[in-house]
Amino acid sequence: MTKGQVQGEGRENPFRLRTSCWLSDSKTLALILQIPGIGRVKALTLIQNFSSMQEVSNASSAELEPIVGQASAQQIHSFFHVHLTAGT
Repeated sequence: MTKGQVQGEGRENPFRLRTSCWLSDSKTLALILQIPGIGRVKALTLIQNFSSMQEVSNASSAELEPIVGQASAQQIHSFFHVHLTAGT
């Protein structure tokens, strides 16, 4: 090992969270945080489990439930779909 070189340098840190590229878009995170009842932890969990905002918005309550729980799954699904059924 040379001076200034850190042991394990160049290897991926196994403790660092893996995130998709859409996490870097702060607007996406901000949008998810607008969903009632969804805080930062659940927002980050959604980002880690879905590859895009479109996937989150198209997910059924059943698909969301194992990731964020039943109540949050219903809130997320309603957030994206209530306007589609309102007034019918």
